[in-house]
Amino acid sequence: MDIQELFTNTTPEPPPSLLGSTLQRIRAEHARNTSRKRAFVTLGGIIVPLLVLGLNGNDLIKDIGESGMLAFASLIISNPREVLSMSNDFFLTLAESLPITSILITLVPTLAILWTIKLLSNRDLHPYGYS
Repeated sequence: MDIQELFTNTTPEPPPSLLGSTLQRIRAEHARNTSRKRAFVTLGGIIVPLLVLGLNGNDLIKDIGESGMLAFASLIISNPREVLSMSNDFFLTLAESLPITSILITLVPTLAILWTIKLLSNRDLHPYGYS
């Protein structure tokens, strides 16, 4: 082989399978990184609301006990005709006694957990893939 010919053709062609395998490895690495990020977000989307629910659970139970909702429920069960005859006043009194703040503080994390579970069940956003 001539030295002149060796240095004039400096662009050797890579084997055709090299490009495909390289792109496949890049896609696999990207999928791994994406699944790690999604797993972290999913874990945070479930653990943080569960902590909030745990911290608020005792307050909600205490507020329901102090609000008189159980007395209203027993009145509805024991004497429904009297409740129906005074339904306007009864339902206004019931609405005033509800612990709305505690219920909302419990409802928001519950909805966050359900939304995270919905994302997990979505095939496109599943952190570990289905394949």
